[in-house]
Amino acid sequence: MNNFFKFALLTLLCGGVRCDDDIDGSKKEGKSAESVTPKKSRAKEIVTSTGKKFWFLPDPSTDLVQIIICFKNVGAAHQKKTKEGLPELFSHSIFCGSGKYSKNQFADQCLKIAAQISCSAGIDHLYFSLTVPKMTLSKGLALFKVLLTSPNFEEDKVKMTQLNLAYSLQNYAANPIGVAMSSILPAMLFELHPYGKGVAGSSEDCLMLSVIDLFDYHKSSLTLANAEICAGGGLSSAEAVSALDQILSGIPGGKATKSSVVDVKPRLPNVIKRYYAEGPQSTIFFAQQFEKPNSSKRFSAMMLSKILGEGGVFKGRILSELRTKAGLIYGGSVYFVDWQHCSWMVGILQTDNANVDKAIAQLKKIIGNLRKNGITKEELNFAKENVMGRLLVDLRTSQNLCFFFLKRKLEGSGLEVFADFSAGVNSVTLPDVNDLVAIMLNEEAPFIVIGGGEGGNEK
Repeated sequence: MNNFFKFALLTLLCGGVRCDDDIDGSKKEGKSAESVTPKKSRAKEIVTSTGKKFWFLPDPSTDLVQIIICFKNVGAAHQKKTKEGLPELFSHSIFCGSGKYSKNQFADQCLKIAAQISCSAGIDHLYFSLTVPKMTLSKGLALFKVLLTSPNFEEDKVKMTQLNLAYSLQNYAANPIGVAMSSILPAMLFELHPYGKGVAGSSEDCLMLSVIDLFDYHKSSLTLANAEICAGGGLSSAEAVSALDQILSGIPGGKATKSSVVDVKPRLPNVIKRYYAEGPQSTIFFAQQFEKPNSSKRFSAMMLSKILGEGGVFKGRILSELRTKAGLIYGGSVYFVDWQHCSWMVGILQTDNANVDKAIAQLKKIIGNLRKNGITKEELNFAKENVMGRLLVDLRTSQNLCFFFLKRKLEGSGLEVFADFSAGVNSVTLPDVNDLVAIMLNEEAPFIVIGGGEGGNEK
């Protein structure tokens, strides 16, 4: 999967779920997860010299520094019609040269000081990230600032980026997961809603965007009023303030972009849509409805997605039933998609072309049995322990920790993020999850198949 689709999938999910897990991170059976509690948060809120508040997570054990900035409500769903792909194009074109640096010169400067700088466009927000060794912090901050404040957007390089992006959006044969998650599924589930154009818009609209659009987007979106910030690593509070002062000094105050997107539930037509792609393997996608963000049932939904098989966990119902017992799939996973105005679940399965219809039929039976009989206490205990255990494993770097805290901040959490998250997980009861199973799971929800074999109705 190329970088575009890695970013697309990560920003689509954006609920703290890792998409690249391929290891069963489960703990030993027979151990209750009732009182799983992570270490105490060391986050603090501090203020720059200009009055901008940000969260800081000091980590004296590392010589790395991480800064993540989220510009709120400037993602694809918050753009004008036909401009939905602007944030995604921006996130690529921003690296086509900045300030006095050409594209290659900027990359060389980052390589020289071992700095990692990224930009990722989501359905709701735009994210920038810097990771740099403390010994080269000053140069890393200077590069980060010039990227944020002085993009060049050279027309020939932007045009090449557009062509590559438009091709990626159409080439579902080569990138089935990326295209399905970025465009096919959103179009089906949110047909008349801003989420329907997905994280990158259509290939046709992408090609119609201009350099002027990019400069206008930069001016209106990258403002202090839109920014939420989390910094961490081997800095003192005073050093963190100094670092943020350096970066933010060139960003205008601006006005906060208010969200005009309304809460929505996914539309779930009882269809199987097939997209033909040459080859012996097919990828099956299915969607289920979940509670909207910040719902009291959010943590129950997280437990249910883990029980079904989130992260490719072999104890999950889907992998254990479809792979281990029936041998109908090579692999698969379920992900809890947590957008600002909608939460839903997506399942992704890989199988031989000959087993597609059998796998779909068996999956419908699994969902039907869940609705009838519910989950077990043992499954819930496993899910709680696995969620908390995976959380600590995934947050072993300061960069991942900063992103996790920033996501919780955007959702309205206070500074005691770990305590709040742990309390939410441990508060879930068996009736909570089974009530959700009965309400939310639906064996007649839509399926999308991308792969070989006969019966493809989309060319």
